[in-house]
Amino acid sequence: MAPGNPLGLRAKEARYIPPTPDNQPRTGGWLLTGATPPELENWQNTEVLEPITHGRYFLKTQEVDFDMVTRDQRKWFYLAPTWRLYQELCKPDVERATTAPMAVLFHMRLTRPVLGMILVFLGLSVILRDQNRNVFISAGLCLALCAAFFAVCFACQQLGDKDFFSPALAAWLPVIIFGPMAFVMFDAIHT
Repeated sequence: MAPGNPLGLRAKEARYIPPTPDNQPRTGGWLLTGATPPELENWQNTEVLEPITHGRYFLKTQEVDFDMVTRDQRKWFYLAPTWRLYQELCKPDVERATTAPMAVLFHMRLTRPVLGMILVFLGLSVILRDQNRNVFISAGLCLALCAAFFAVCFACQQLGDKDFFSPALAAWLPVIIFGPMAFVMFDAIHT
């Protein structure tokens, strides 16, 4: 095989073998089985592609792991755990197109418990503020307040995803807006 010529290799199955800390052989790459062509003539570059047996090869990779191949490149991080988002954000080579939405999601996961408590206090303060008011009117006001709450949260997330707000501001702005309001309204409840 002449240097610089691309090599066409197809395999029926590719299994990723993650790297090990002690750098054992045939780790950190893909084990290809049922490959065609089954043998490569004059193949010398075993640092990249190592022939094992007839139709079996080991392809060594540094960056292309199982997650990289299988995940949707734009929205994969929505299902990732929070610690994985933190690890990805700490990498220096993260793509700019996914950095802002990933950072917004990370900060929103941090604010989610606080926002849940704020929403509970807002709902309780609307329901319990005036005992003489009709329960249906109180429920309607509570629904309207919840709709406004989620609309602000969604708008802040979208503005953060599009880089109009910083990721931290996009996640914490609903807390800044509704937190003091929940405190004042809950404090105004007559017991």
